[in-house]
Amino acid sequence: MPGFDITACAALMGELTDISVRAAAAVERTGGHGGVRIKADGSPVTAADEASEAAIRDGLARLDPILPIISEEQAERDRPSVQAPRYFLVDPLDGTREFIAGRDEYTINIALMTAGAPVLGIITAPALGLIWRGIVGRGAERIAIAGGKISAPESDPRPVAALERTHCRGQPLAP
Repeated sequence: MPGFDITACAALMGELTDISVRAAAAVERTGGHGGVRIKADGSPVTAADEASEAAIRDGLARLDPILPIISEEQAERDRPSVQAPRYFLVDPLDGTREFIAGRDEYTINIALMTAGAPVLGIITAPALGLIWRGIVGRGAERIAIAGGKISAPESDPRPVAALERTHCRGQPLAP
């Protein structure tokens, strides 16, 4: 597992991309079916959140069984305390409210953190068939996914940010 060796991070990027594609397939398999429950913080969680988390945790555990994983859904069950210099930070389905509403505005997020800062990250938008991924100091790229197959990467110099529609208080976004 890399510290911040750019070559090692680049090799890891492909494996993390495959994990995110498997998580996207897990989300799509739920078809939006299954109940919605409300977590202690008032946010919803669905079978799709849990299926994505299971796919990611399984993939990351195979990749490196020792490296800690901090995940949104796991954090609800037990508060993580990571003392390790490196760990994975995961939001298995960011935009659960949008997913429940049938919108395309949700993502799967995986980052490798070193000394509290991200060194590489992947944002997968299953409903849009897109993945943005990048390594600090090396830039970002956008790739398309269709039917679980990944297209050739395109350089994407634009910064990528994701914001949930339902988190925009007082400033509604257009539908």
